[in-house]
Amino acid sequence: MADEEDQFAQLLKKEHTTLQDYNIDAFADGVVAHRSGLGFHENPHGTNSPTIQRLSWHMGWNERALQQRR
Repeated sequence: MADEEDQFAQLLKKEHTTLQDYNIDAFADGVVAHRSGLGFHENPHGTNSPTIQRLSWHMGWNERALQQRR
């Protein structure tokens, strides 16, 4: 778990990130979760855990939500 938290901390220190810096599978799962009607708080990686998987899932969920608003 400490390794995941270290990777998360390093990601947050980056000035610029791309999707390649994140977990693409978790991102896609977040997109699918939004499409399936799951709430933002239903992230299987936790709601506040300092992991790239959690952040990636939330980003995917948010990206899908933003696309719906357009």
